[in-house]
Amino acid sequence: MAACALAVTAGTTLGGWRIVGTVGRGLYRLRPVDAVASQGASAGVIMACSLMGALASTSQVVAASVVGVGGGRRRWHHVKWATVRQMVLAWLVTMPATAALAAVLALVWGPG
Repeated sequence: MAACALAVTAGTTLGGWRIVGTVGRGLYRLRPVDAVASQGASAGVIMACSLMGALASTSQVVAASVVGVGGGRRRWHHVKWATVRQMVLAWLVTMPATAALAAVLALVWGPG
């Protein structure tokens, strides 16, 4: 558990602020009231998923809520769609790439 905590801390320290900047300014320019609405919606979705035992990626939920705030203000044209597309592509590539890496590591370190 300590190794996981250190890895998450290191990842957040090294790359977290870039992600925060992309979500907070790179998708839609959030004002304080927009940020409160986004975080409230994100907390509600994550809590509901937790209560149902469903998996949810907090970063994907938060990014989607930021885009939703832009839409809720009827400012879809202010949403930076190129950045949204890049994020979605990264999410789609990450899952199969991680699964393939895990399969290779399981073969290397697995029993027998």
